Amino acid sequence: MSDRVNKEVIIIGIGNPVLRDDGAGIYAARMIKRSLKDLDELSVDVEETAQAGLELIELMEGYEKGILIDSIKTPESDVGTIYKLGVEELNRRDPLSVHLMDITTALELGKKVGVKLPGSLSIYAIGVLDNSTFGEEMTPEVKQKLPDLVHRIIEDLMPGRGEKWSLES
Repeated sequence: MSDRVNKEVIIIGIGNPVLRDDGAGIYAARMIKRSLKDLDELSVDVEETAQAGLELIELMEGYEKGILIDSIKTPESDVGTIYKLGVEELNRRDPLSVHLMDITTALELGKKVGVKLPGSLSIYAIGVLDNSTFGEEMTPEVKQKLPDLVHRIIEDLMPGRGEKWSLES
């Protein structure tokens, strides 16, 4: 926790990079980390995890703002569509994904036990096609939209900078 004391923002890419599109959150986090070389100046940490629910609470503890990045596959979600949601929009009856299914309950529990959680939490999700087949390559439809997802997150983080952002290899 000592490294986090002076950090304001945590960006967490969630997923499993060996389940095709399920790795979208992880890949987006990696792109952000590569593209924003001055993360320390921006007071931003970028993490990757396959964890969910209560495990996310530990990662978010002590930050002022949190951004979660994940994949979404529901009958209503379109492949490649980018969604920005607040915690209040998560519906326990119809969860976004296996990863976010528990986040509302975990946040409530964290607050009850006194964990200092971000006052602002945004969830970015990208509609995916295949999140259950083993493979490290995302489907072309999702891979093509990943830079758009990263652009939106950077623009949210630093208004005006997203327009200047370009993917660095």
